[in-house]
Amino acid sequence: MWIDEIALFDASGTGEERPQDTWLFMGDSIVDMSFDAPSSASSFPSLITAEHPAYTPLVINAGIGGNFSGDGLQDILDWLPLHPAITHFAIQYGTNDSWGNKRVATTSFEANMRGIVEAILAEGRVPVLARIPFANDGDHETLSEFNAVVDALTVEYGLPCGPDLYGWFEANPGDLSTDGVHPDTPGQRAINAQWAAVMTGLYVDG
Repeated sequence: MWIDEIALFDASGTGEERPQDTWLFMGDSIVDMSFDAPSSASSFPSLITAEHPAYTPLVINAGIGGNFSGDGLQDILDWLPLHPAITHFAIQYGTNDSWGNKRVATTSFEANMRGIVEAILAEGRVPVLARIPFANDGDHETLSEFNAVVDALTVEYGLPCGPDLYGWFEANPGDLSTDGVHPDTPGQRAINAQWAAVMTGLYVDG
């Protein structure tokens, strides 16, 4: 394993309250490949800091290639006690769940996502769901069904609205790699920018 970037944060000065500027991004390979360089000028933390200089987000990349929402449901039960200082959980599953043009009703996607959200809320943390990115490989024609679940859970639980990654990549398919599923380098930057654009409203200056 190679380590090419280490960031140090002090979360000890917040007293009994959990620090608010802390994030764990969980999901599949799309998450894994998009949040590996937190100090890059195009990264989520850097973009937030550029808009709100008083803040430097702590970000943990917990994306795992090949993961389904069911993996996320199992993982979150371990990650919550392992990361007591994390307030915001950015959640992006569905590409693998829907692969092969599966219908959402034939999967456990809704139950898994509901379980993830409820586990996070039960610990007093904040889950944020992203809409699943558009793909043009021919194996993701049912993504609208899965994104309808994401939208419904966001409304049902009163969650902050995550980024519409489906809309972004549908409008910008050139940001996908040749497989039509995974983002290329500009696409990875776009994912960070889309997250920052919708989450900037959680930050209050002064």
